[in-house]
Amino acid sequence: MCQLFPKRFHHFLQISLGSLFELETHIILCRDLQFVGEKESTQIIKKVQTLQKRVASLIKYNKT
Repeated sequence: MCQLFPKRFHHFLQISLGSLFELETHIILCRDLQFVGEKESTQIIKKVQTLQKRVASLIKYNKT
């Protein structure tokens, strides 16, 4: 994938994945505190989980 800086790119992807999990947690907290509705939070969480899967796949691909 990134030939010049494979370790940096891998590190960047790991940080990105961690940030996505943190975002998911924040959305859940916002829903629990009723800052955002159930429907909206569910839609956002589904999109975040899709991104989590894509970044995880890219990390796996980048290792090979």
